[in-house]
Amino acid sequence: MRIEAFAIWSNGGQATLAIAGSNLTGVDTGAATSCGLAVRCSPQDDEHTLILYDRDAGRICIDREQSSLDPAVVRGGNGGSFALAAGEPLTLHVFIDRSIVEVYANGRACLTERIYPSRPDSLGLDLVARGGRATAVSIDVWELSEAWEAGDVSGA
Repeated sequence: MRIEAFAIWSNGGQATLAIAGSNLTGVDTGAATSCGLAVRCSPQDDEHTLILYDRDAGRICIDREQSSLDPAVVRGGNGGSFALAAGEPLTLHVFIDRSIVEVYANGRACLTERIYPSRPDSLGLDLVARGGRATAVSIDVWELSEAWEAGDVSGA
């Protein structure tokens, strides 16, 4: 599925899609201080994982604070320094497995994090902007096929 030329507002909206990967292409961060994606969102948004670029801090991160309702799950996040040049759009390539989130930002940064969503309906995708509006050129979302056939545990 492809969506083109749309604004990302600070309060966002949620699309419920069974996703395995997405490309968020050409985000003009505009007035937003941070922007990105929320993945594996539950319908009530009580469970989600944030992938955020923070322009002011010059960082990109995966935030797991609300990735699971299970109190035994480790919280926190993973991130690092990442700055966009003046006028450079943000491009995110995101791959999601049952418990893995991989993020590639502008071909220069890579993050991987384990998540443990507790709800079977935590399949939503949300576009996030904080502190103002951002504009995205397009988002592509797809579902990946199984890597192995049923019953094949060897991977061969």
